[in-house]
Amino acid sequence: MKHAVPGSILYLEGNLESKIFTDPITGIVRRIREVSIRRNCRVVFLSKGSEAQEPIEPQINGVRY
Repeated sequence: MKHAVPGSILYLEGNLESKIFTDPITGIVRRIREVSIRRNCRVVFLSKGSEAQEPIEPQINGVRY
């Protein structure tokens, strides 16, 4: 994501995926959990990372669980 900067507050709607791999240097099996954002998923920017303001009350409609 080229518009996200450290400290940005995002709302992500997607799938959690786990990746398992062996570190080639240490030989330790590592597990990584990622949010996968594909078709029919959303990313909403709630605030920029450089903003030092009070938290905003987001208006998110159509959230499905």
